[in-house]
Amino acid sequence: MDYVTRLKDLITKIEQTNLSVESKNQIYKIIRDNLQNLTSPILIKYMDKKKLMYLSEHFDDITPGRYMDLLLDAVKDENYTQDFNKAAKALLDKFEQALEESGLTQP
Repeated sequence: MDYVTRLKDLITKIEQTNLSVESKNQIYKIIRDNLQNLTSPILIKYMDKKKLMYLSEHFDDITPGRYMDLLLDAVKDENYTQDFNKAAKALLDKFEQALEESGLTQP
């Protein structure tokens, strides 16, 4: 199962709770923020190290195009997708476990 399917399943469980819309939105924001926080470390792992070091030492040479190339090259790596999927699923599992332990959702 990929992380998108896992996320959809978790959202379904959250939607079935008796929580207010505001509370559900707070949970969704926390999940979103945590998923975003996973992205950078995994992206950096797959960025071209020479280009990354060059840009980190030559700030004046950073352009939106160069930055996008760096990101896109990393995302194209199949290992990036696998690592991100694995990390995102693990994170979502922890969220689901916390919701179950708090009694908000059922296993």
